[in-house]
Amino acid sequence: MPLTNAERQRKYREKRDADPAKRMEYLMKKKAKYKADINLKKRKRVGDMTTREHRHQRKEWRHRQRSCRLRVRQEASVLHDEDDNAVSSSTSAKMRGRKTVQRNRSSLYRDNIRLKQHLRNCKAAVEKYRKRLQRINLSSHWRSKDSPRKLAKGIVRRRNHADIAKTLTFHYALVQQIKHASADKKTVASVVTGHIIRKYRFLALLQSRTGLSRKIAMKVKYGIMKKKNARALTEDDSRKIQDFYEREDNSRLCAGVKLTVTCRGVKKQKRLLSESVKNLHTKYLAEGGRISYSKFCKLRPFWVVAPRDSDRDTCQCYTHENVRYLVNALKSRGLLDTAELDTLVSRFMCCSDSSACAYGDCEICRDKEYSFSRAVETDAEMCFWQWESGQKTYMKEGQEKEVKITTKAMKTMDESEAVAMFLCSMKSFKKHCFTMSKQYLAFRECKSNVREDECIVHVDFSENFNCKYHSEIQAVHFGASHQQASLHTIVMYVKGHSPICMCTISANLIHGPIGIWAHLKPVLTHIKTEFPHIHHLTFWSDGPSTQYKQKNNFYQITTQPFLEGFKSIAWNFFESSHGKGAVDGVGATVKRIANDAVRHGVDVNTPRKVFDAVKPRCKSVHLAYIEDEEFSPFNNIPSVPTIPGTRNIHQVLSTKAGILQHRRLSCFCHWHTVGERVCPCQTPKTFTYKTAAKVTSYIRGRWGTW
Repeated sequence: MPLTNAERQRKYREKRDADPAKRMEYLMKKKAKYKADINLKKRKRVGDMTTREHRHQRKEWRHRQRSCRLRVRQEASVLHDEDDNAVSSSTSAKMRGRKTVQRNRSSLYRDNIRLKQHLRNCKAAVEKYRKRLQRINLSSHWRSKDSPRKLAKGIVRRRNHADIAKTLTFHYALVQQIKHASADKKTVASVVTGHIIRKYRFLALLQSRTGLSRKIAMKVKYGIMKKKNARALTEDDSRKIQDFYEREDNSRLCAGVKLTVTCRGVKKQKRLLSESVKNLHTKYLAEGGRISYSKFCKLRPFWVVAPRDSDRDTCQCYTHENVRYLVNALKSRGLLDTAELDTLVSRFMCCSDSSACAYGDCEICRDKEYSFSRAVETDAEMCFWQWESGQKTYMKEGQEKEVKITTKAMKTMDESEAVAMFLCSMKSFKKHCFTMSKQYLAFRECKSNVREDECIVHVDFSENFNCKYHSEIQAVHFGASHQQASLHTIVMYVKGHSPICMCTISANLIHGPIGIWAHLKPVLTHIKTEFPHIHHLTFWSDGPSTQYKQKNNFYQITTQPFLEGFKSIAWNFFESSHGKGAVDGVGATVKRIANDAVRHGVDVNTPRKVFDAVKPRCKSVHLAYIEDEEFSPFNNIPSVPTIPGTRNIHQVLSTKAGILQHRRLSCFCHWHTVGERVCPCQTPKTFTYKTAAKVTSYIRGRWGTW
């Protein structure tokens, strides 16, 4: 009969183990394979195994041990049967007797374990019922024999008028005593609003009879009577933190139509944080606030969020971005120890609140040397991105034309050149940051200290709205058939009133001084009609040189408000590329409502239809439509000279027609205290358009006697 595979392997192992040399060779190979498996992570040492792997390995060892013992017993039994066929009957009986003893002993051992477990269960049950009996006895000691409802039914059933009268008298006396109790209301509530009152649903009756407030009763009912935390924030503190998050220098309002956030049915225009919450918390503490970081994060409004990749901003500051690219490159090269722009700016100024330090007039920090983290290597090159403006030439209809373009280019220069560029940039950048923060601060102070006879007007041109049909053919969609609507957004602040939002819509796309004052005409009329007590205007806007900050608009500032009967005007400009505010949310709201009307089947293919579609659907924004004819009165502007230093002007004032005061920063110190527009701060300069008489005659020639 042929051998099986197992038998062949067994014979092979016996033959191999009989030779000591082959046995040693086999053991060495096995040891080498074990080490190789350890190195290749195929096997683990016992000390490297996890707890779960330990359990699995021990289980496997036990299984192998049982199998080995069983195999040994079987082999011993076979050998015993072959060698001792003639074993005496007394030996067999002895073996059978021994097995019986072992079997009985095992059975008794199992019974012993089972009985011990049963005893433990019985003891636990005895303890449970003993404790239950103790609770029953304790509760019955305090509980009356009959329930209140049974006692009341017994009195009514017996019809004993004396008992009924006595019980009712006691009831009303107790109610009167509770009502006139001089003790703490919460203490009284904790006594009379127990589980019995709640069981019989007399809590509402108790409140109506005793005058106990529902708030206190509910606190006692739901067990939330807590001692008020003396360090808890008040509503005013929470509101201050929310206002801090919404400040223009801490977050910017998104102007996109779809950039909204909805929480619990409340829809808000999204605001993006300009810094991390950690940096904003540090800034809040530096301004005198006292709050923990966790609470500061908890009080962040839901519509103020951190920017994501999808929130790509197309309105970043040109100066900030170029300096940030350069600083990040120097930081990565180890020349700077921080990339925080505010920290770097503070190192170039001996006083962060001094205009002399910011504008380079301070003798202490004007030529202050900056110490870098390591020595500058003149032969080492570095690369970084920079935004650059240039000219592009193209041909149109056979004519050569030039347009201004801005591109993002990779700069490569030596470390010494980059350091020189950094030092030169910081001189202008600290001025830029100082002006930005001071204008934001002046805007906040202006809104918080608005006068009774003053109206603060925040204005800005929104991006033109592309008119559209509900359904379009391909030629309209891809052609130039879409008209555009010009949107001028306004937010007005009047003392004692909520902010008033307005939006003027026109088919005329002029955004210069002619368009500005054509759009402002209904705004000034609305102010005089709704608030006749207002005689002074304070405007805020960004400072584009083609719109608000230019010579023709300055001239209009000294004429148009006085024609409407106002006594003075101040026009303030935010720092370049930092004019985002509430007006951007107004434009987004109007565009979102117009797009919603299109989705519901309304054609808004002209600016007039945009106005007709939005006006009945938008109750929070006052709308006005500007016809083309309303632009013509502002076309005949005389030729006026340019005011020197227009780019650095951030506030212009006029208290008399034809005369303009201007300065580089906004200031309202005299205006909010003694009512004078012009104060000596920042050394204001006066500019007169020809003569006041000529300006007055110009006004009379256009509008009649003034």
